[in-house]
Amino acid sequence: MAAERGSTLVTVIRSLPTGLLRFAGILLYYLGLAKFVIRLRRTVPRLVAYHASEPTEGPFTRGLECNTAPALLAKHLAFFSTHYQVVPLATIVTGAPERALAITFDDAYRSVYQYALPILREYQSPATVFVVTDAIDKDELIWVNELTWLLNTGGERARRAAATILGANVDAPIGIIVEHARERCAMNGCRDLLDAVSQAAGVRPPPGNSRLYLSWHEAAEMSRAGIAFGNHTATHPDLATLDVVAQQEDIIRASLSLEANLPTHARISALAYPFGACGANTPEAVASCGIRVMLTIGGSNQLGKSLHLSRTPVGRASVARLFADLEIVEPAKASLRHVFSRRVHNPRMRPGRWHSATSEPHVPGAPQV
Repeated sequence: MAAERGSTLVTVIRSLPTGLLRFAGILLYYLGLAKFVIRLRRTVPRLVAYHASEPTEGPFTRGLECNTAPALLAKHLAFFSTHYQVVPLATIVTGAPERALAITFDDAYRSVYQYALPILREYQSPATVFVVTDAIDKDELIWVNELTWLLNTGGERARRAAATILGANVDAPIGIIVEHARERCAMNGCRDLLDAVSQAAGVRPPPGNSRLYLSWHEAAEMSRAGIAFGNHTATHPDLATLDVVAQQEDIIRASLSLEANLPTHARISALAYPFGACGANTPEAVASCGIRVMLTIGGSNQLGKSLHLSRTPVGRASVARLFADLEIVEPAKASLRHVFSRRVHNPRMRPGRWHSATSEPHVPGAPQV
């Protein structure tokens, strides 16, 4: 419990500068200065990360902060079409034009086909969907969605069981419980956790995956509308917690499935890290699988570093907040991390006060998947 309170305090402290930066960005938006801010960074490519696009969140996603309702998505795309050049992810990699922005969706939810695709077509916006391949055309769920379903359906008994097993606060939001589950699932597998929560709550696991994800047939149809598909691993583990061999096995299985089910023109040699998490050996593992482009969550892109790309998570952000995160919050935080990293590694500077990383395993307020 003390560790939980300490973790919450750290999160609150870390969120303070983010809140101030976001407020400044939202203020700039409402002052009508968005286009001027965007032009100041016109040579830097932007990427955004969506997940689901359900009109109303279902029990598989409720609490993950990963859904962007179709009406809100339409507002985002209208903003993008006015202020950016929305281009395929492949264009970002090969040489982006000014004010370039690429749209991505993680996990291959069927709602992207049902609700997002018509909006993308309306705005003639290309996009890339990153697929967790073991869940496609099978009666299996990504473990995150199954755990979320159990917590939403099983009530207090399910939450208490999960919290006890994971050492989390029973009143913690679903996203925090999922965060606690990440390391356990990587080390011991998730089946034991899911079965224990199901048994304690007296709730049977959902039958099949309730068509939560795309089918390969739907993916092929989307590819004819200009949608590309990339690797999001086979099982959605936290790659940062796995050794190189385990990472390679999961990534290669996903690549083989994409190759077997989609034509060459529909695939891009890119991998989006599950949870945006990247360990020290992850780039090596990904590159050894023949994948050129790696995408994380949080941060800002730099010229000349087009093979390791940062994305801004979206979720339920309003247009004003999305602008603030995309143009103010993430670039500022990335710059601060870079400065503090140089301070730590420069022998002439005193280390100890600052700690930095090239990316954050979890960005406060970001989707949990």
